[in-house]
Amino acid sequence: MTAALNLDRGLWATWRNRRLTPAPMPAAWFRRASGSPLVYRVDTILTWLAARRGERLDPLTTWRHSLLTGFDQEVADPSRVRAFARMYAEAIGPRLPGGVAFTPAGFRDYLNSFSSV
Repeated sequence: MTAALNLDRGLWATWRNRRLTPAPMPAAWFRRASGSPLVYRVDTILTWLAARRGERLDPLTTWRHSLLTGFDQEVADPSRVRAFARMYAEAIGPRLPGGVAFTPAGFRDYLNSFSSV
């Protein structure tokens, strides 16, 4: 996060300790990794950044914009957007960039989280 936002790691840690950052995904969802990295959902980060700028953005809109790029038709039905987001997550699989991997139960819970937003 700090590299993507060009922030000092100490500043991010201070914000996180003051609960000013978005919540990372539950650590129990992931296999232990060196350094105990925090993993965030992209939609959570984008809605947090928008709120910091005084803009309104919701997870469904972020998914619709990022997942449906290049389609001839725009999909506005929230259930279809959730289904596309879940399909994309399933296609990516339980291994994330940087060597982070979901546990089987964590990946199942992650996929189920798409239906609750």
